Amino acid sequence: MTEFWKEHSKAATVEEMMLDSRAIELTEQELPEILSMLPPLDGCRVLELGAGIGQNNGHHSNVTFIQADVTKLDIPHDRYV
Repeated sequence: MTEFWKEHSKAATVEEMMLDSRAIELTEQELPEILSMLPPLDGCRVLELGAGIGQNNGHHSNVTFIQADVTKLDIPHDRYV
């Protein structure tokens, strides 16, 4: 799998990560619905595993990215929503 993603995510675009040339269009259509299903998260700590191209949000001061094997992470159970 590592070699597959190295080959198919060189530019780290939404299209590459979703393996779909229409990914931006789909994201624009689906994202509002997906976000509307989330509870209010103000003041919460949220953990997203497999953030894909989440690095696009690296400019936010309240985001930390860790590149690691998710099966080997030691995650405190009471730290995140």
